[in-house]
Amino acid sequence: MSTLNWSDLIKEAGETGTYDALPDGDYDLVVLEATAKVSQSGKTMFAIKAQVEGGAHNKRLVWDNLVVSPDSQAALGIFFKKMHALGLPKEYFMQQP
Repeated sequence: MSTLNWSDLIKEAGETGTYDALPDGDYDLVVLEATAKVSQSGKTMFAIKAQVEGGAHNKRLVWDNLVVSPDSQAALGIFFKKMHALGLPKEYFMQQP
């Protein structure tokens, strides 16, 4: 295991060390990574990492875990809305990908 230089890491993180959420709005995103996983509760989950393209928040990173929850109609609705926003509408899923 390597030894970490915490002083250097704090300097690298910047003064505040905080991460503020993006303001409400529409953003163009590019998905950089998408990984299929199993959540702690045993559900299918897709972990994504995306980057804002353009505008005042250009290159900001965004992470989300998209969990398939068959036991919750509301959670399923949220999952499919997020997938649609990522370019995968319900028609895509109707083809049984």
